[in-house]
Amino acid sequence: MLVLIEVRGGQRDWDRAEGEFEGQGWPVVSSFGRGDGASAGVLRADSSSRLFSVEVRFFGARNRRTGRAAGWRVESLARATGLEMYARRCDTMDRDREQLTTWQAHTLAHRPPRVPAPGQRTPLVRLRRAAVLAGARLTERRGHHDTGMVVTGTASEARRLARMDRLSGSAPEAVTDVRSPSGRERGHIVPRRAEDLRRRTNRLVAWLLIMVFCAVVARQASGVRTWIWAGAAVVCFLAGAWLARDMFASGGRAWSLVLWSAVAALLLAAALGADLGDSRGWTPVQMLTVFAVLTTAWGIWLLVRQWTWTDWITPCLRRRRVRRSVVRIGAARDVRGHPRPDARGPRRPQSGRPSRR
Repeated sequence: MLVLIEVRGGQRDWDRAEGEFEGQGWPVVSSFGRGDGASAGVLRADSSSRLFSVEVRFFGARNRRTGRAAGWRVESLARATGLEMYARRCDTMDRDREQLTTWQAHTLAHRPPRVPAPGQRTPLVRLRRAAVLAGARLTERRGHHDTGMVVTGTASEARRLARMDRLSGSAPEAVTDVRSPSGRERGHIVPRRAEDLRRRTNRLVAWLLIMVFCAVVARQASGVRTWIWAGAAVVCFLAGAWLARDMFASGGRAWSLVLWSAVAALLLAAALGADLGDSRGWTPVQMLTVFAVLTTAWGIWLLVRQWTWTDWITPCLRRRRVRRSVVRIGAARDVRGHPRPDARGPRRPQSGRPSRR
């Protein structure tokens, strides 16, 4: 989140606030006085206030409450530091990464000439040339002619990057081409960005588990309840299929639907049992137990990853210090709350003079 934070006070407070931002791991993009820069004509000028454009970073998925969460983080920091700061504007930042295809560069010396000689265009020579070319392609895919260079991007970008001059300024040693380690490239399939793909995968897993649970309950039920739970399982399967068809930004719908159907069939076979008998398969209680354990573990992990070790240890040390001070104060006072004579500190050594009575 890119947050516009207003810090009121003087130069000392501004420097301290900037140090607190860096301590939290929030980069300061820019800073300017109130009424200057981007706030000119928007906010009234004030010499005692300064605006900081800060990138507030915290864990969690981006949703409708992300902006409010960023404002809460700024308010929490203001209370902890005692500074007068306000989150005036919160903008979302798209930091999702593009998934570029990885390519291996290889030489072309093992390939036959692209254009055969004029006297070698007979059917037998063409067949032999096709066999040699197929063998060369096979050895290329097995990595026998790799140069060790790795490039990323589309197929055309990868070829241009592989044939580009070296970073030292020298020309490449030989003519090269690229190959995809995963096999043949499908140019019509464009993958989604990393975070978007992760969120869609989590939704698919959720639909898959709900579908299996409905199928298991339908197997254990009888009468009308069987049809109700079976219909719910079918609805979950269709919802997952509708989500799976858009797993790629473009293309790959048929492959996604086939993969979704195969995974659903395998999981249903494992949950219901291969022979659909009473001796095999899972029970609803077992599935609810597994869901409860997984949900609890996932929730604890989401809670813990938002805190650092200092956030865990500092409150414990503070409580321990407060408890020790309370014990000392309680031991130094009597029942009525008056300080005890032996708790006033070390006594001064008595001199040799006799005391006057």
